[in-house]
Amino acid sequence: MTTDVSSNGLKIQDLVVGQGPEASSGNPLIVNYLGTLDDGTVFDSTYTLKSPYSFQLGAGIVIPGFEQGVTGMKVGGKRKLVIPPELAYGDQIHGSIPANSTLNFEVQLLSTSYNLKNNTTYTINPPFKDYDGNEHGYLNEAPEDIKPLYKYQGILDVNNDGIYEFIFTNKGSGRWATSSLDPITGFIDSSQYGEGGSTRIVGIYEDPLVANGTVEKDSDFDSSKTFVNDLKLDNLILKTVGDFDGDGFQELYWSKVDNTAYLRAVMHADANIQYANYQNLDQMTNYLTSNGFADTVALIV
Repeated sequence: MTTDVSSNGLKIQDLVVGQGPEASSGNPLIVNYLGTLDDGTVFDSTYTLKSPYSFQLGAGIVIPGFEQGVTGMKVGGKRKLVIPPELAYGDQIHGSIPANSTLNFEVQLLSTSYNLKNNTTYTINPPFKDYDGNEHGYLNEAPEDIKPLYKYQGILDVNNDGIYEFIFTNKGSGRWATSSLDPITGFIDSSQYGEGGSTRIVGIYEDPLVANGTVEKDSDFDSSKTFVNDLKLDNLILKTVGDFDGDGFQELYWSKVDNTAYLRAVMHADANIQYANYQNLDQMTNYLTSNGFADTVALIV
C-alpha cells in the first residue's frame, strides 16, 4: 500500500479500495472513523458512540484535512489519513486535542447517497418487508397513509456484525423497521428480509410477564402494549445499542420523548425483538453501571 503526500502535508493511504460510488463535493457522506494522536491516544471514535457520522462533503462541517482526505473515496473503502496541524486545529486546543497536534484517522465510507434527517419522515421504496416478506408488516395491502410515515431515528450496528442499519419508526403502523446499506452501492437494501437478513419490521412480541401469568395481557403493565402505544404516539427516540449484560443478545435503548422512562429492547440473534422492558432513570443507570457500562448512561439520557 502506497501513501500519497499532498503539497500541504496531508498523507493519504488506501487500506481498502471501495467498489461503490465516489465521494465528491456536495455528497451527503456516512462514515465510520477512529481518530488518534501520534502517541496512540484516541480522541474520537464513531465505534465508541456505536453510530456512524453523517455530514455533507464540501460544506465546511469537518476540518479541512478530513474533507480533503475522504474526497475521492469509494463506498466500501477504508483510508488512513495523517492530517498536519495546519489542516486540523492549528495552534488551538480542541477538547482533548492539544495545540499543534497531528491527527490520525482511519475512515470507512459507508454511503454517499442519503441526507436523512432525524425526526423527519420518509417513504421507503422498495418497501420494507417483515420476516415472511409482507410489505410494511401487513398480511394484506398496507394502508396508504402509513407508507410515508417512516421516521428516521438513526443508524446503528443492530446485530453487532459490522453491518450498519438505518432505523425508522412508524406511528401509523405502530412498528419500527431496520434496513442495512448495500456495502457496494451504499443504498438501502430492503430485499434482505427473512432468516439472516438485516431488513425487518419490528414491534410485536409477548411480554414474558404475560407469558408466565404475572401480568394480564393488554393491561397497563403489558410492556408490549405500552411499546406499541408509544410508537403510535411517536414517543420514542433511538439512543444506542450493545450487549450490556453479556448474554450474547443485543439490547437497543430508546428514551421516551420527555425522558421519563427508557425502553430496553432485547433482540434475538437475527435482531428481531425478543421482548422489551421499561426502566426509570435509576433503574437504567443501576443496570448499566452494574454491568460496567456507566459511560453509556450519558448516551441515553
